[in-house]
Amino acid sequence: MIEDNPTWKVAFGFDKGDVESVSTGGKKLKDHHRAIAMNLFLDPNIPYKDFTIADLLKLINVVKNRISMYVRITSFFVKCSI
Repeated sequence: MIEDNPTWKVAFGFDKGDVESVSTGGKKLKDHHRAIAMNLFLDPNIPYKDFTIADLLKLINVVKNRISMYVRITSFFVKCSI
């Protein structure tokens, strides 16, 4: 999902992007976490919808923690390969 969204790639530091054409949209990271959580877990088109809006804060934390862990692991391996 993040790989397909240039704004999210720039927001989370995966891509510096072309400053002219891609930005974070002026949103804070927590706004991006919320949007990803809603797209992943609360989309009405998902047939296995086990979550409700009441779960949103927990889902936002899940997304935030997963992205943070990926960034830490990726940066570790990049440093080791240098």
